[in-house]
Amino acid sequence: MTQAIAERTEAEKMRLAQETVDYLNELMALDEHAISWLMRQYIECNIPLTEHPTVQVQQLQSAHSECVVGVIGILNGLIGARDGIFYMLANCSYATVMLIGFSVVTEEQRLQFKGLK
Repeated sequence: MTQAIAERTEAEKMRLAQETVDYLNELMALDEHAISWLMRQYIECNIPLTEHPTVQVQQLQSAHSECVVGVIGILNGLIGARDGIFYMLANCSYATVMLIGFSVVTEEQRLQFKGLK
């Protein structure tokens, strides 16, 4: 992980997350179809990427147990982790299967999503 990511304060992470969300929502307003399609793409990734301390990957429930990464997982990795905890700051909001926008996810929302609160 680059030193710049590791040294970000929580305030800097939140500011970067909000700037990223604002930018992605601006792009959605310009071309909803393209951005929505792009955000639904996941690419198989290798072990070194899955071991990165901030990039978020998903393990598929398949016979091969491969891992995939998407744009949001990479952007969340740029924002960084909180106290070594792997969590989402920038997240997609979906209505049925249609991407409707992006928002910053608070720690409380993350815990509710994971069923921990």
